[in-house]
Amino acid sequence: MFLLLLMGCGRGDQVAWQQLVQIDSLLNKELADSAWREVLRVDTAAMTDEVRAYYRLLRVQAMWKAYVPEVSDSLLDFSLAFYKEHGPSNLLARTYYYMGAVQSEQGKTGEAVENLKQAELLAASVGDQLLRSKICNRLEDINFTAGDYPTALRYAKEAVACCRGVNNPKLLVEDYEVLAVAYHHVGKTDSALYYFEQCIPLIASVSKEEQAHVLANLGVYYKNLGSVQKAEELLRRSLGIEPHGFAYRSLAGLYAERGDMQQAEQMYVKALEGARRSDTRISTLQAFRELKMQQGDYRRANDLASEIAQLKDSVDRQRRENNVERQQQQFDKRVEHEQLETGRRTAWLWSGVLLAVLAVGAGLSYQRKRHSESKLQALQRQMAENAQAIEKVKEEAARTQQLMDSMASDNRRSRGQLQYANERL
Repeated sequence: MFLLLLMGCGRGDQVAWQQLVQIDSLLNKELADSAWREVLRVDTAAMTDEVRAYYRLLRVQAMWKAYVPEVSDSLLDFSLAFYKEHGPSNLLARTYYYMGAVQSEQGKTGEAVENLKQAELLAASVGDQLLRSKICNRLEDINFTAGDYPTALRYAKEAVACCRGVNNPKLLVEDYEVLAVAYHHVGKTDSALYYFEQCIPLIASVSKEEQAHVLANLGVYYKNLGSVQKAEELLRRSLGIEPHGFAYRSLAGLYAERGDMQQAEQMYVKALEGARRSDTRISTLQAFRELKMQQGDYRRANDLASEIAQLKDSVDRQRRENNVERQQQQFDKRVEHEQLETGRRTAWLWSGVLLAVLAVGAGLSYQRKRHSESKLQALQRQMAENAQAIEKVKEEAARTQQLMDSMASDNRRSRGQLQYANERL
């Protein structure tokens, strides 16, 4: 029964993992609604930690892309803790990104920047260009909101550069639009218009909401260029898809220029109702105030001026509290310091290894030298002994030769004596 239970749990995890892989595939294909429906079908009972971490990450990702309300960054706490300890780095980077993205929407700008910068670092280390593009896009938006337009432009450029390397027209449209807006706010109108126009051939690949956004921005730019008819056409196309505050504001400006003040005022009111960003609301209030000044309604113009001042104070206070630029600089300095310390530790480690190798080499050389000297001394002793033995042999040979010479002399004497005796005989 225990074995059957184990097999059943293992099979359940396998089925859940296959479901999650399918959900991930749907999200990569931008089929967010289908992915969310599949998420709701996953059986969350008796999951292993690895499966649970993956499930929670994909759940938040699906909620985010399908615009499901009540997305909370706390839903990713388990995934973040698991991937920090066990990896892999690509899923940890993705977890950091979605946590930062959710926090930026919740107004937790400081935490969002920290997590997005962590995601940026990890995505670069694993070479995930698609994720890097999304991270840069989000950091661009945060810096844009903070009023740091040069940094926003830098991130917008990085987002486009990353996205060009992958086949994702939807993300490329978003990055082009972000880059165009960034160029506008640093005063480069021609570059802004160029990148807005790059969106048009790819616009069918994005959602209706994004299409409305791009068309509205393009309408604003044609209005600034003096192409009023084309601007009005694009703005109405945008509003026909989905209302945007800045589209209403631009259309109100067109009506005001024609002298249709009543229609212009109606558009400004709608623009304020649909303005979700503080910068859009401030610019709309300023344009509306100018209209009231032209109409001679100074009381209403004064009220609008007070509202503008309060909103600007609120935005400035929030920017000072968040201090996005300083936070990013501190993060970059911390990473640079960590990399420097890692480099130093690596240098010390290699220095130690090199010293150890040199010490071992010196020891081996010393031992080899001692061994060679010992062998040489033994050889010299052997040679000396051999020389002594040779000398002894030579001396023995000399004595033997003397003895042989003496015996030969005795032999000659004996033969002479014998011959003499024979002759006498």
